[in-house]
Amino acid sequence: MRTTRSIRGSDHAPVQRITHVAYGDDTQDQSLPDGCWDLVFMKRRGRLQVLHTGLITHPVTLGCETGDEYLSIAFRPGVFMPGVPAMGMLDQGVLRPLANPRSFLLGPRAFEVPDFENADDLVARLIGAGLLVAAPVVLHRALDRAGARRAFPGDGDAHGAGRRSAGVLRFAVLGPACPRDLRAHRDAGAPAELDTV
Repeated sequence: MRTTRSIRGSDHAPVQRITHVAYGDDTQDQSLPDGCWDLVFMKRRGRLQVLHTGLITHPVTLGCETGDEYLSIAFRPGVFMPGVPAMGMLDQGVLRPLANPRSFLLGPRAFEVPDFENADDLVARLIGAGLLVAAPVVLHRALDRAGARRAFPGDGDAHGAGRRSAGVLRFAVLGPACPRDLRAHRDAGAPAELDTV
């Protein structure tokens, strides 16, 4: 058996990528800093573990054995879980408890462990439960880049978002009053344009 690695995008703007790796031999793998935090569903020696990682600032070496596998959902910068302090998660990870062999707990709620094909369903459930939140500018910048059609509830959709890329980048640089202005442009259906400062 050889190691297989599959990577894909997502229908949900908060997600950078979804990765599945199944190891065909004992190996050392590396996780590299990418500005994302992850939910990682690992099967090691046949046992399931759910790891919630923070941002990493340096490469992390992973020892993997034949038959181990993992599914990772990497979340874009600016996406976070309310109540989880981002700075406390820097270069850290937290094992999430299992509710049973097929589901894990986030707070009091149980969620089914996803596979590569249905990982988007888990993301939708986390958004619906209010367990994923995004800074508006980062979300819209992600929507522009990904061309995604799903967004957070109450946040409108991404139709025509590509027209707004340059404006969104300028909003991100100009400061905290800009998300309100960005929503006004988006709600009016106009491209977000500002004079450069």
